[in-house]
Amino acid sequence: MVAVLTGDIIASKKIEERAQLNEVLKESFYIVEHKVLKRRGSLEIYRGDSFQGIIENPEKALLAAILIRARLRAWNYTDPHDAKPLQTLPDARMSIGIGAVSYKGDKVVESDGEAFQYSGQLLDTMKQAGSELAIRTPWEDVNDELEVVCKLLDAIIGRWSSAMAEATCLYLQDEVTQQELSAKLKISQPAVHKRLASANIDAVVAALNRFQKLITKKLK
Repeated sequence: MVAVLTGDIIASKKIEERAQLNEVLKESFYIVEHKVLKRRGSLEIYRGDSFQGIIENPEKALLAAILIRARLRAWNYTDPHDAKPLQTLPDARMSIGIGAVSYKGDKVVESDGEAFQYSGQLLDTMKQAGSELAIRTPWEDVNDELEVVCKLLDAIIGRWSSAMAEATCLYLQDEVTQQELSAKLKISQPAVHKRLASANIDAVVAALNRFQKLITKKLK
């Protein structure tokens, strides 16, 4: 059983700095692979603004998805025409499918299996539903609960400013204290606390812990 994460950049055509966008996306992959998975992963970009990867530890898939979205939203992209930050921060729509893999190709996008089918089919329906995070597993009781979790996370992440996203990304990727994060961001500890509180970090961590508990229990 693995997790397959499939995503695409939301409204990517409005972002003219495509080379920078790709670099930020690759940086988010690096964070996931080295900070979360502790090993080189298989996240790949395809079609320019879409990506897919296999997460060998399914219980870490939601953390991977949140870190990718946080890193993208932390990128303070500026429109080259008017030198003003865009009202809508760069973000990604992502689906997570958990299940078996029946075939692994040379590239992730050439592979197949239950996890790929769940993830791909789910992403196709998300645009119409207006959701940006969704998870499907072989277990219906888990799916029902995770649907609620994803809706709540969508509401939280959608309100992150670039400063909130940056603090959240660093906090989750390095598991640092607020004092350590203060030194990294070169701001006061109360300012760090304010950013994390505004980002609803306690709710995000609670959702991550619940997801990990649910998936770990089913995989035993």
